[in-house]
Amino acid sequence: MALPFAFEESVFEEGGEASRGRGPLASPYSARRCEPEWFCEQVNCQDDLERVNVRKFRGDLAYKQQEFQKALQEYSSCLALVPPSNTAMRRDLKESQARCLAHLGKHEEALRIAENLVGTFPSVFLFIAWILNIALTDVSISGVISFHACHVPFGFFFKDYF
Repeated sequence: MALPFAFEESVFEEGGEASRGRGPLASPYSARRCEPEWFCEQVNCQDDLERVNVRKFRGDLAYKQQEFQKALQEYSSCLALVPPSNTAMRRDLKESQARCLAHLGKHEEALRIAENLVGTFPSVFLFIAWILNIALTDVSISGVISFHACHVPFGFFFKDYF
């Protein structure tokens, strides 16, 4: 039994009846080739997403080079461009801001961002790992650290652990 489905051959032929009036066929895709640290130069960004990514990459590079103030500025300017609907990028940028603040010795500000994050993104285990990472990073810098009133859902508290 033959099925009543059939393709019109002209759809697949270049210049065929179905392609008339539609313009030329799409050109093949080719990926953009980027040199290392291409984002450090002046980049002509066409859309907001690319602008956000360029600033995030610059912040990540500055953080890796331990230029925490510069990284914080890049993350902050990047966060201003990210729409509220892009929660994953906003969370990542806020975590990056908090890490920079912790390295700069601004523990209260870092903790305030962390508390805001746990209220917004209540993934307990990720938050605990993240806050411990900040605390352990800063123990060698400032000696004894005391986190007060940092409440995590389900009754877990960080208080006077460090």
